[in-house]
Amino acid sequence: MLGGMERDQHPNWHMELSAPIVLNDGTTLRTLRESYELLNARFDGKRNRLVLDATIMTLADAAESGNRDEIYDATRLLDLLLTGEKLK
Repeated sequence: MLGGMERDQHPNWHMELSAPIVLNDGTTLRTLRESYELLNARFDGKRNRLVLDATIMTLADAAESGNRDEIYDATRLLDLLLTGEKLK
């Protein structure tokens, strides 16, 4: 897993992003868990990238707290990362 984090240690992975994110390939990300799993699949082995690392940590923090403001921040950062990588 990216960042060495087990997703099950955070109780709120099921929570929805503040808005769904649709990728170029038609995939729609709706939850923190789907987002984390996508990052894990697409970017494994590409660590030490500031935005990727920050996005992973922000998703994990939001999943741990369940706080809507943190989920909003995670959604925005995820959107920026995916846009920058031309995935959306």
